[in-house]
Amino acid sequence: MSYANVIIEKPTVLNLFKTIPSGIGLDIAKNHSGITIWNGETIETYGFSIDEYSKDDYFAEYRMRKQFKEKLTNIVCGRHFEYCVIEDVYGGENFDTTRKLLALQTVIDELIFSRICTVGEFYRWNEPKWSKYTRMFYKQKGKLKSKVETQGILDFLEFDFYKEHCEDKPAKKREIFFEDICDSCAILLSVVAYKKLQLNIAQSSSLKLSDIKMYYIEDIMDTYGFKDRRIAEEAYILADINTRNIEKDILLLAGMYPNDVICVELPVDKLGNFGLKHGFKFYSSGEGYLFFYKK
Repeated sequence: MSYANVIIEKPTVLNLFKTIPSGIGLDIAKNHSGITIWNGETIETYGFSIDEYSKDDYFAEYRMRKQFKEKLTNIVCGRHFEYCVIEDVYGGENFDTTRKLLALQTVIDELIFSRICTVGEFYRWNEPKWSKYTRMFYKQKGKLKSKVETQGILDFLEFDFYKEHCEDKPAKKREIFFEDICDSCAILLSVVAYKKLQLNIAQSSSLKLSDIKMYYIEDIMDTYGFKDRRIAEEAYILADINTRNIEKDILLLAGMYPNDVICVELPVDKLGNFGLKHGFKFYSSGEGYLFFYKK
């Protein structure tokens, strides 16, 4: 076994969306909105604005909602989405904004119940929740503003729309609703992450550590001529785990890749009770690699 055998598959927005039949992500604001659709073959992006009416207009909410409904209907009419996720409204200090967002956000509900479009599973998640799921694909260092973090994830996942317009001037970005579309894409990706997490948990729920074969090795080169033929001869998947919950992550990875050997770089100072429990050697170099696979 050598590094030449390492299997590294970098996810992209496109191949992540390919894991679901179809879906729509909506980022709705009172003046402008972004929508991302995965139709099962290609990614569609839409951005549009709606007129801002005077607060003195008693029918402002109705006018805004009517205009938004017309624009959204033109996009979703006659279509089916296996998954639909929309950012939930939060209770901000500006009551006028919150009230208008609530009015706009339920337009998609009305279209679904009126059978203008159909949906398999519907989710309404606030920003912290969908961000948590999207972050599963790529965790960046430091505490970043939401939109900066989202765009960093889309950059890593090679989202074509982001790549094409990330260097545009701010005025151009506003014109094409760049931030709204990026957020809507991340919102839809959160469902992919959520479903993937559910699948991983389901696959690993029946596994026990007694079902897993594990070896702790100081140097990757030690796998040559190793006593276990799978470790010595097979390609392996490099993975990261949460060192605060090593056993849980081992079971998740083994459930996700039941036919593969998995390798995790695991320094000696991260072994702790897990290493003692399984009789691993605490190498003086401080370095180590955990190899494991489902028996």
